Amino acid sequence: MAEDTQKTEKPMNRVKVKLKKNHTHKGKMLKPGDTMDVREDQVKWLKSHGIIE
Repeated sequence: MAEDTQKTEKPMNRVKVKLKKNHTHKGKMLKPGDTMDVREDQVKWLKSHGIIE
């Protein structure tokens, strides 16, 4: 019988961030001061584009 070779990845942790400017997320328009949950690996990109604090 063959061994199962699928990887089981740990789900990414979510971080609550505060927006600095308007941003659309999942089809919903968010305004500065609103908060949203994002994956940890997205924080650096969002900061580099000035979207979050």
